[in-house]
This record gives sequence, C-alpha cells and structure tokens, in this order.
Amino acid sequence: MTSIGQHTRHEILSQPAAWAANLATLREHADDLVALYQTGGYDAVAWTGCGSPYYAMLSAAALLQERGGAPACAVPASELWLNRRAALPARQRALLVAASRSGSTTEVLRAVQAFRAEGGDAVTLTSFGGRPLGALG
Repeated sequence: MTSIGQHTRHEILSQPAAWAANLATLREHADDLVALYQTGGYDAVAWTGCGSPYYAMLSAAALLQERGGAPACAVPASELWLNRRAALPARQRALLVAASRSGSTTEVLRAVQAFRAEGGDAVTLTSFGGRPLGALG
C-alpha cells in the first residue's frame, strides 16, 4: 500500500474515535452553547463543513429544528464562502457552526472568515487543537 493509501486508511479508521471525542466535547459544553444561542438574538443556526463533516452538519441542523425548535440549515462551506447571501438571507442573524476534522480545510476556513467579516458569530468544531479553525470560533 502506498503512503497515500496508508494515510487514507488511517483517516478512515480514525473517524469513529475522532467523532466520539467531538461528541464528548459538545456534551461538556452544551450549556455554554445553549446560553450563547439564547443570548445572541439569532434568527437561525447555520451549519457548515466539507465532506463527512458537512453530512454530520445536515443531521445536526435537522435535529436542532426537530428537537430544539430553532430554525436551522446546513450549507456546504464552499457555497457559504463564495456566496453567503445566496445561502443565507441578508436579513437573518445566524449563528454559524463550522466543522472540520483536520481544522484546516480551506473552504471551511474561508467560509468562517467571510461570515465573521460580515459581523457574524461562529462556533468551530475540530478534532485537533491548535489548528487554524479553532482560532476562528
């Protein structure tokens, strides 16, 4: 197996542990996240990511709407980065939740930077500390 194949295999096999750690962190900070949403005056929660984190964000958005009653949507990071107004109406004040396992996915970083440049608030999720995405949330 080539080193590229080994890297891909490691990425795939490490996902269950990485997602379990992420869920534990979310549980640990759940009260803080609820307080942030309740005090922030948000109209909606927008979830973003690329690849498997984006699909997890689709599920999170649906779950939040169903159980939490808050308007929510999931938007691919590239769409949010390149055309925020097409992805989210200008009149909406949304809280952005951005996820990247590596913490350095270019599209996710650019989406959060663009969102924050327009005055938006962001929560960032990554499997590794000390990565660029963690500093943006």
